[in-house]
Amino acid sequence: MRAVFSFLLVLALSASVSAYPNGAPRATCDSMHPVHGHKPQPGTGGYGVFPEPDFTGTRTKWTITLNGTSAFHGFLLEARSTRGGKIVGSWSHLPPRTKALDCGGVHGSAVTHHNHKRKDMNNISFTWTASSCKDAPVYFKATFVKHYTKIYEGITSDVLNDVCLRPPKCQDCDVSKAGQRKVLGLARARCRGAMRANTLKNGK
Repeated sequence: MRAVFSFLLVLALSASVSAYPNGAPRATCDSMHPVHGHKPQPGTGGYGVFPEPDFTGTRTKWTITLNGTSAFHGFLLEARSTRGGKIVGSWSHLPPRTKALDCGGVHGSAVTHHNHKRKDMNNISFTWTASSCKDAPVYFKATFVKHYTKIYEGITSDVLNDVCLRPPKCQDCDVSKAGQRKVLGLARARCRGAMRANTLKNGK
């Protein structure tokens, strides 16, 4: 009987450990707390979540970057509405060693790691698209796993009051290539300024 119990215990521990490199399970979508059995560390651990608008398509998309002062092995990233914390939008352009996660029955509504070899990750970016302009205000929330026993939860971005920004229009622009580059650079600078005005520090 003791041998059977030991065997089952080994299986359970193996399943728990193997779940870590395969990414966060759907059961963690709401709490964003890993099933490692370890308490989160205080503070941010030097990690951050940084949104930036992407105007290359017909719809405004957002490049969301996870970064920190040190590398991490795992993560869970979601976009949430300030109205009740609902998970909103969808993710695309996933980098290597990451995958989409279906939360709340919505396909690709979160992203997590898929890091079998436990390689270091840092400065990784994803594309997020709102399902509707009415999703706003929105903030991005992440859990970082530096390693199996060191977890940082509740790392959030600034709040975006508008997720459907549009680049400023330019009239009477120079149509030459040099002029186009100059205009594009000015437009990007204005858009960055608009985004800074769009965010509200710690406003969730």
